[in-house]
Amino acid sequence: MFDFPELGIRLRAFGQPTDVDNLMKQGNDAEIAPLLTSRFIVPRGDEAYREMLKNDYEKKTEMCCVVETIPSSKDESPEYVGTTALWQSGEPGMRHVRFSIVLEKKFWGKGLGKKLTNFMVDHAFRHLNMHRIGLGVFEGNERALAVYKQWCATFAFDPKLCKLNFDSRTKWICAGRYREKVELVQR
Repeated sequence: MFDFPELGIRLRAFGQPTDVDNLMKQGNDAEIAPLLTSRFIVPRGDEAYREMLKNDYEKKTEMCCVVETIPSSKDESPEYVGTTALWQSGEPGMRHVRFSIVLEKKFWGKGLGKKLTNFMVDHAFRHLNMHRIGLGVFEGNERALAVYKQWCATFAFDPKLCKLNFDSRTKWICAGRYREKVELVQR
C-alpha cells in the first residue's frame, strides 16, 4: 500500500469484491466511458463483462492499484477514487508497459492525476525496472492531455507504440517515455 497523506489518498492492490463494481459504474457513466474505451458506449452489466474486467485487471497488468481516500477515523470507510495501472505491453521480458489512470468525476481538477502519474512513472522505472512506458489518450480527454503535456515533457510521440483506432469519436494519441530519456532529464 502506498499512502499520500498530503492528498488524503492511498493506493492499494486491486482485488476487493467492490473493485469490479466500481469499474462497471465508471464504464456505464456517460461522461467517463468515452474516455476509457474504444468499445461502443452502451450500458453494460452482464456477468460476461464483469468477468472480462476482472480478468483484464488481474491478469493483464504488471501493477494495478485502486485509489481510495484515507479515512480520518476508524469509524469511516475509504471512498473509491479510481484506478491506476501499468498494463503489460508486448513480450513480458521487454519490460514495456502502458500507463492508465481513471478517476471518479468528483475528484477531477484536484491535482490527483498529476501526482499519481508522477508516482506511477517513477515507480515503474525505479522499482519495477521498466524500460519504456507508453500512454494513450482518447481524443477529447482534455484533462489527461493537460496533465501529460504539462508534466511529461519527456514523453514523445512514438509510432511504434501507436495503434490508431478510428471510429466516429475516438483516436489514440500515443506517446512513449524511455528510461534513458528520464535519466538524462534527472541529471
